[in-house]
Amino acid sequence: MKKKPVYGINAFPVELEAEIRALADLACGNAQTLLETENIHEKWTKPEFRYQFYTLAHYGFYQAQEMAIISLMDESKLIAGKQVLYRKVIDSIAWKMIANQLYIARRLYREKKQPSLNHSNVESVRQAARSMTSDDFYQFSLLSDLTAFIQIGDLLTINPSQGVFASEVKEGEVNEKIVNFINQSPDEISIYNFREKEGLKVSNQMDRVIRQKARLQHVYEILTDNQSVDPDSKHGVIIKPDPVKLELWDDELSKLIDESNSKGYALAHIDNCLFVGVYRDRSRFISAELFKGWFEMCVGKPNYPRWNLISGMNIPLALPIFSRQLPIEHMFGIVFGRVVVHLALNMDAFIELCNEMGLKACWSTRKEAAGYRRGKDYPWFFDNRVILLGDEKSNVLDEGIFMRIFFHGTKPKSAVNIFQSFDELVKSNGK
Repeated sequence: MKKKPVYGINAFPVELEAEIRALADLACGNAQTLLETENIHEKWTKPEFRYQFYTLAHYGFYQAQEMAIISLMDESKLIAGKQVLYRKVIDSIAWKMIANQLYIARRLYREKKQPSLNHSNVESVRQAARSMTSDDFYQFSLLSDLTAFIQIGDLLTINPSQGVFASEVKEGEVNEKIVNFINQSPDEISIYNFREKEGLKVSNQMDRVIRQKARLQHVYEILTDNQSVDPDSKHGVIIKPDPVKLELWDDELSKLIDESNSKGYALAHIDNCLFVGVYRDRSRFISAELFKGWFEMCVGKPNYPRWNLISGMNIPLALPIFSRQLPIEHMFGIVFGRVVVHLALNMDAFIELCNEMGLKACWSTRKEAAGYRRGKDYPWFFDNRVILLGDEKSNVLDEGIFMRIFFHGTKPKSAVNIFQSFDELVKSNGK
């Protein structure tokens, strides 16, 4: 969320639409017909139905992955925006594998630039993915480098009976020697002797392997035990075992898009603090100015958070539009510029919402805000102040809230529930 808001018709080349529709159909809709059958809840209780669903969905994942590898490896055909679109569609697979859980995605993302497929060991990883994907596709492995955000491990694998896990693909004699040595659980003296014998280059590579192994273990512990210590920051991470049930504003957005058909625009606010503007036809071209004027007329301050929904295509941890609960035509209308969606959050109204729901919130003084330093989570500053949360004012509102509300479709009330749940979790652990 470090990037500044992007306004205007930030759409993708329309000549890619048929290609991206075909890719998204494989990645997101290969088992859709099964979900549209009658008595779906009753059928889901039957193992044979779940098996049929998973194998069909994973086969679509596999076909989409193969299509993406072939397309992205051919640099001569990579027109502007194609790689972004392909990565976001493949991201929709990854998000399905982790059940759209942002806390897991954050553990997989290291805030680095993803490598070009032409400069990675993609073919060996591709072969490893094929070998780990079962013949019936009940188990499926995804190449991390195809996504925009998975930066832990070379592969993310899902087996519905066993869960999700990340893994590395190591090749070459040096890596094999290092892995075999580490697997023996050597003591400090053995490690010292190994470094002395193998030299600086192998020693540095062993450090990288050890870091990778620690990060994989961290992700595994989060997925299985809901808590772990981040090997890089050394901070403890605790996840609530029963996630907060989130309410989404996707239905409201869909209705606004339909409403905009008649007059070229539609406006609404959700939970009295999230402002949504939908524009089409001629109004698209001045939508930024129109929305800004409406928001400020409704007492929203000029520098309060405002985003164009399509900007999420360039944000690694933003949920892909293809993963939102929207009709297909609405998704592609947004992606290819037929519809422009602007968003803003009135922070004064959000503070009121917090207090109404029992979560104390207030603006800090400038002196209080000066004590906060930007770390992995980024406090949101306005006029050199931050928003303090909790009875003891011990928590500060960070920019992750905008990720959830704007780009994951979380209603502001649900976002407040997340804060309350986290506050309770911290208190129950005595931290």
